[in-house]
Amino acid sequence: MDIASGYWNVPMHENSVAKTAFTCTYGLYEWLVMPFGLCNAVPAFERLTETVLVDLKWRVCLVYLDDCVVFSDDFPSHLVRVRQVLTRFREAGFKLKMKKCHWGRNQVAFLGHIVTPSGILPNPEKVKAVMNVLRPSDVRGIRSFLGLTSYFRRYIPG
Repeated sequence: MDIASGYWNVPMHENSVAKTAFTCTYGLYEWLVMPFGLCNAVPAFERLTETVLVDLKWRVCLVYLDDCVVFSDDFPSHLVRVRQVLTRFREAGFKLKMKKCHWGRNQVAFLGHIVTPSGILPNPEKVKAVMNVLRPSDVRGIRSFLGLTSYFRRYIPG
């Protein structure tokens, strides 16, 4: 599931609203919800999703920012869990980006990995990108390549 315009679900504190003011040809405007780009937007939104799903996280679902994956052992329990998460989202006023939501899947792409009933695999698209990267020609390029490939270190034996 993907929460639509996630940051806009975080109300601005009344003392901070004036700090978001901007002007244009139509007048002065202030944000009443958190706009994209604020330095504390990511932790504030993460804290909100943690609060909304506090007792479901790790037991029913995995959440990272605006992405949520519901997991289960069988389809009937999956429906119950999806309903629990959707109920929490509705109560919090979250809306979902339906184009990015996938329902009842046996495997799903999540944070650059493929999550399946048998385990976690590297996303083939990410592996292809690594395979097509240009050969590094300087120290900076080597460091960059090592950082890129270290993302997959859990899949490399030895």
